[in-house]
Amino acid sequence: MKVAFFSPSADKKNGWGAVTSELCDAYIKFYKDVVDFDLYLPKSEKNKEYIKRLGFNGKIHFTLPEFAWSFRNPKRLSSYLRGGALTSKPDLIHVLDFPYAFSAMVNSKNKIPYIITLCGTFYKPFKKIPDNFLFGRTYKNASNINAISDFTLSSAKKEYKINENKLSIVHAGVNYDRFAAPVDFNFLKSKYGDNKKAIVGVGALKGRKGFDIVIRAMKEVCLEVPDAIYVIIGSGTDKNSLKSVVKDLKLENNVFFAGRVSDDQLPAYFHFADVYCHTPRYTEGAFEGFGIVYLEAGAAGKPVVGSRSGGVPDAIIDGKTGILVDENDVGGTAKALIKIFKDNELAKKMGENGKKYAEEHKWKSIAKKYIELYGTFVVK
Repeated sequence: MKVAFFSPSADKKNGWGAVTSELCDAYIKFYKDVVDFDLYLPKSEKNKEYIKRLGFNGKIHFTLPEFAWSFRNPKRLSSYLRGGALTSKPDLIHVLDFPYAFSAMVNSKNKIPYIITLCGTFYKPFKKIPDNFLFGRTYKNASNINAISDFTLSSAKKEYKINENKLSIVHAGVNYDRFAAPVDFNFLKSKYGDNKKAIVGVGALKGRKGFDIVIRAMKEVCLEVPDAIYVIIGSGTDKNSLKSVVKDLKLENNVFFAGRVSDDQLPAYFHFADVYCHTPRYTEGAFEGFGIVYLEAGAAGKPVVGSRSGGVPDAIIDGKTGILVDENDVGGTAKALIKIFKDNELAKKMGENGKKYAEEHKWKSIAKKYIELYGTFVVK
């Protein structure tokens, strides 16, 4: 079957891009005799550096309009209404989220079925005219609306009356082999200390990621586990404010900002960690759609701590692969981390369970679920 894939990005460093690139890689590696795809990206992505590293360059078409946070600008809306993105007629269009779901509807011309994958992150555009009107129509005409987590799907259902028969959940996946493979992390022991109890967190340094909650929890953690450290990987607008919290709490010897880490080195940080933790929060319509990093830590055999926020409960099985705490719960976060540090058997068991759960989410398995979904709408 021939599938047109619409996405804002194929850069693995962001959520949309990770889903896009990993699925396309899986289709080529495991299912090239079943599905043939063309990837459609915004014109603005054409000269991005990451494009050169993709293994499916020949299948990319830069024909989508510029990303739009809202359609309140008439000129921006008109660029989507023109259509003309498709270079050949597919059997089905698979589109990731806002705003290209609207582009998929326009390009389908009511003749080609299209399915929408909701990755989450934000739903602000659905609150105002004309976005809410346009997307109500987009959802109504879709053949299927699937989401990477229950919370993400529920968020869409709250906004629109969507036929239950159109709804399904397909979790995000994980590059299991990459994070499960043994890796040398002695350079991290040399950098941070050989006998430290290491917590690692990965993500953009912005409010909804909840790094400030873990930093504040470290004050209590360090009283019980003096050699505990928290290594934060990522960059963002909140870096200075987070550093201020560290300074105010006098945690300079326990909390470290690693900045951006190369793709080659990232697995080493998971293996260096004793536990993975960041605790997202819902902030003005923005939320954690799923949390692939929890599966990456699981693939490395590590227990995880996260919050009951957004799609995180789909990525962490509470009490089995890790521990869930309430949003903004500094004390609860501290207790969860201390519990894992002080119970080696629990930590080991959670790590083992996390590894199994991550293995179930290999992109090969996720891609197969999407292909099965495609088959229900493609006339053979």
